[in-house]
Amino acid sequence: MNYELIYYRSSATAEIQHITEKNLSDTGLKLSDAYAAAAPGELADRLSAAVRKVKLIFIVSEQSGENVLKKILSPKKEANSKTITTENGAKAVIYTSGEQTIILVPGEMDHAEDLLKIIRIKLTEKYHLQEVRDEAPDIGTVSDELDKQLSSVKRVRVTPSGSTAEKRIDSTLKGWRTVFIILMVLAFLQLGAAAYIYFLL
Repeated sequence: MNYELIYYRSSATAEIQHITEKNLSDTGLKLSDAYAAAAPGELADRLSAAVRKVKLIFIVSEQSGENVLKKILSPKKEANSKTITTENGAKAVIYTSGEQTIILVPGEMDHAEDLLKIIRIKLTEKYHLQEVRDEAPDIGTVSDELDKQLSSVKRVRVTPSGSTAEKRIDSTLKGWRTVFIILMVLAFLQLGAAAYIYFLL
């Protein structure tokens, strides 16, 4: 699902865009276009064009754009509005009309992250977006998932220290050592017999 950004008399364009994309991209929302508007008439034109293309529009305004937006929206259609506020007092206004959503957010950077986290939850519920989990995964769940993934993997038996394989190697070495000793003894006996015969002759 795509959305558009309209900056109304706002200078923090790159920063707000970065925070917006960071908080919404995991839900499947994608920024398609971003525009700037310097006057109410220009804002009205940008908004009119945007509602024909996307269901979700963000309007970023450093000044109080709420009154301007109400004047733009009222003549066309009634839109339900809901104000959301963070613990630090940052405020955003969400306008909804059917499947259309217009969100007015302040251009200040201080609490943009907190506001967008709340907005993300609202949008996820309305548009049935992908759930975003910020919390750490449950250890039990991860363990169960690993067990499932490894269930089809062929088990490899690792032979511990002092195992049968090592004992076989030790036994083989001892056998070769015994054969070597026997051969050495036979060689000495042959030399001794040869020397004895030599002296007798």
